[in-house]
Amino acid sequence: MSGVLGTQAYKRYFDNPVSYRQGGITASMPAGSLAGSLISSFIADKYSRKVALQISCLLWILGSILMTASNGVPMLCVGRVICGLCVGIASSIVPVYQSEIAPKEIRGRVVSLQQWAITWGILIQYFIQFGAAQGTGGGPSDPNQPEAAFRIPWGVQMVPAFILFVGLFFFPYSPRWLASKDRWEEAILVLAALHGKGDVNHPKVLAQYQEIEEALRFEREQATSSFRTLVEPRMLKRVALGMSIQMWSQLCGMNIMMYYIVYIMEGAQIASPLATASIQYVINVALTLPAIVYLDKWGRRPSLILGSFGMMTWLFISGEHSVLPLNPFPGS
Repeated sequence: MSGVLGTQAYKRYFDNPVSYRQGGITASMPAGSLAGSLISSFIADKYSRKVALQISCLLWILGSILMTASNGVPMLCVGRVICGLCVGIASSIVPVYQSEIAPKEIRGRVVSLQQWAITWGILIQYFIQFGAAQGTGGGPSDPNQPEAAFRIPWGVQMVPAFILFVGLFFFPYSPRWLASKDRWEEAILVLAALHGKGDVNHPKVLAQYQEIEEALRFEREQATSSFRTLVEPRMLKRVALGMSIQMWSQLCGMNIMMYYIVYIMEGAQIASPLATASIQYVINVALTLPAIVYLDKWGRRPSLILGSFGMMTWLFISGEHSVLPLNPFPGS
């Protein structure tokens, strides 16, 4: 949303949404994400991780079509909710799929690279929005700017979803999922292709096969696949810790910066809001790289503490400088 908020085309067409109206438009996608993340495990367990991701791609394309063709706020919100379903499914299932097909020694780096890829996606999409805003009509401040300023970037976002949907046909099913469906022969062939250069008797392949077999046997004996297991005393603390880390990383205020950075730059009165807002996305890409390179050396906990402290500091500075110019009491 951030790249189109500063365009006159968006403001004019959607009747200059502000306050709760704009908040509702923006929040409709996270609302869909909440639902998508809740249903993701059921889809992935029944139809496989790969198919779940392909379903998410189709949802994204459908939601993007509705957004691109939207004739008002209700249709825009419906499109964003459907796109949110995709985000919830994909963000939950991609790390699972990666961890189940990647070799043990590079799993951490693979998941970290996924986060880096996300920051690149955010950066590229923002500059697509920026280019559409600057290149249509007389620019973002043109009161008669054509609707293409926001419809082009919303339409372009279908392209990576289509590429991923088609590309997944060439990816293997998760060997763990195949084994959970008692398709053991297929599972060992996938393991051999992934870890043993096609050799089913490779030591790594046999070790992974045995690990999956023992894990599934334990799960079936203990019935650990039910949600009830998550609230058992021995698991509750771990579940609460994992959920709270994810929750507070979203509630810290960073998403406000991502969604409304253009408004913040307008409030700070720093040059062109659309141009200066891009700095955040460049920094987002650049500073994810040290985490990938040094995470194993620094450790997870110190990295979380360092990142949280840095985020607190810079969010405070950003908030202070964006609020001061809007102070309704000049003498205070």
